[in-house]
Order: sequence, then structure tokens, then C-alpha cells
Amino acid sequence: MFDKLKEKISQFTNKIHFNIKDNNKDIENINISDQKNNNILNRVKDLIFKQEIHIRTKDIESPLEELKIELLESEITYDVCEFIISKLKRDLIGTNKKINIKIEDIIKKSMISSIEEILNNNYFDFDDFISKNKNKFIHILFVGINGSGKTTSLAKVAFYLKEKYNIPIAIAAGDTYRTGAIEQLEVHANNLKLNLIMDKSRKDPTSVIYDAIKYCNKKNINILLSDTSGRMHNNKNLMSQLDKIYRLTKPNIIFYVEDSTSGHDTIERLQEFSKVIPITGTILTKLDTDTKGGGAISISYVSKKPIIFVGIGQNYEDFKKFNSKWFINELFQKRN
Repeated sequence: MFDKLKEKISQFTNKIHFNIKDNNKDIENINISDQKNNNILNRVKDLIFKQEIHIRTKDIESPLEELKIELLESEITYDVCEFIISKLKRDLIGTNKKINIKIEDIIKKSMISSIEEILNNNYFDFDDFISKNKNKFIHILFVGINGSGKTTSLAKVAFYLKEKYNIPIAIAAGDTYRTGAIEQLEVHANNLKLNLIMDKSRKDPTSVIYDAIKYCNKKNINILLSDTSGRMHNNKNLMSQLDKIYRLTKPNIIFYVEDSTSGHDTIERLQEFSKVIPITGTILTKLDTDTKGGGAISISYVSKKPIIFVGIGQNYEDFKKFNSKWFINELFQKRN
């Protein structure tokens, strides 16, 4: 996971390490008899006495520019790159590094701090919300583009809730356009032994979901998970329909489901969806196949919305709550 991004960070670290070693060679070659070097020599003696190395702008300027390009290639947006690079500059340039401290550790600490700040933005504790409201009716709506993995993610959330809380759950078949969507939900509902509210004769998803809410209230079912049709963010009619679903069914939580390998287009789509409905957070699918790792960081930074779950495989249990520390450990752990 994230192998390409790990490699780029490693290359960047090695270049800075090499430049700082060259910095030491420059220090060794200073001509003591040269009066104009006296101030430099005194500083060098001080640094040597303190067992420190001074990190200069020229040591890291070129590697930082290369890192910015490499981060952009890893699906990290320009604004996020600027944020990370600026922090690296503040943390490195002009500092005195103890000789026994590895430059790799300083870089790693700075990058982890930046990424953690981004990923923890507007944190939403899904379990805390469910625990506090499990005796009330909770409606969770799943939205996204075609092929993002909405229906599978819905089933995984259902499995997660069933295993953890053992409370009544139902599914609404609000994807009334895609061929096979209802049949796919039927398979999941049978596997998970959950009620599925559907109507193959109707094309209006709002009415299907609205009836599902009435069914849940009548049968004392605590949680309704509503599927919706995939739609592109620039399709005005379908986005208007999504607004209608939101206004008439009043979901408590709205999950935007996105393929983590989709690239920079993800950001624009998420921003446009957020203009129409108040998205609670993102579910990222196929994270186990993501070699770049930048999508998750960019989504958090640009949308100011949390990643709540990630899909890391095909099975129901291959699904976990997103945790920034877990993500960072995956990103910075050494490859075999």
C-alpha cells in the first residue's frame, strides 16, 4: 500500500542527507587564514563543539522542489503540497541538527505533523454518534458517482453495525436506475439477514426511501441505510434529484463514497456534491490497491470533511474506521 509515495519520500530524504554531508565537506575546506571566513569559522567551531550541523536553505531547496512535483504525481493537490512543503521549510531551514539525530527523523516528524493535522480536520466519531442515538431512528444516505462502490460500502457498514451493536437495521433500494442494483442489494440483505425495502416498479428514489422510513418507524427499526444511483457531479437533473432526496428524507448522516485511486478528479466531484447536500464524511474504497496514497490526504484538506471508513478488500470485514495514526504508519513504514 502507498509504495510509490513511500519511495518518493525516501528519495527526498536521501537527497537532503547527501546535501548536508556536502555541507560538512564545505566546512572542512574553509581556509583558516582567510580573514573573511573568520565569522564562519567561529560558527563552525561552535557547531562542532555542540555536536550540531547547521541546515541551510541551499541544502534543501532543490530537493523540496523535486518533492513538490513528486507529491503532485502522487495525487496530492497543489494546495496540500504547498502546506506540507512550507512546514518542512519552517522545520528544517536555519536549524541546528544534533549529529546523533538522523535528518530522516526530522523530515519524518515534520511530514507526519502536517499530514496528521490535515487528516484530523473536523473529526467525526461515527461510533460515538451511533451509541448516543441508537435508541432513536437514524437514517444514513450513501451517495457518489457510478462505480465508486456505494452499494458494497453500504453492505459493509450494515455488517459493521450489526456486528458491533446488534440493533435492527434495514436497507432502502434507492438506486432505481442501474440494472442489477436491486438484485445486488438483495444478495447483501440475504447474506446479512436484513430487511430490504424496494419497489422494482418505481423509478423515483425519493418515494422508495420515504416509504422505507415509514416502514422502519412502523416496525421499530433503528437504522435505515439508503442506497442511491451513481451520478456525475455535472448532471444537473440528477444532482437536483439528490437535493430532493435530502430535503424529503432528512438523513442524519451522508456518506460520500469514492474510489481512492480516482485521482485529482475526486476533489472537484466531492466539492460539487457538497454544494448540493451537507456531506458528513467520506468512505474511501479500494485503499488496499492504492499505490500513491495522496487521494486521502487531498480529500481531507480540500473538503474539510473527515474520512470515516476505508475499504481494504472484497469481504464484509475488509472495512475499518479511518484512523490517521494507522494511515500514517502505513505511509511511513519501511517497505520489505
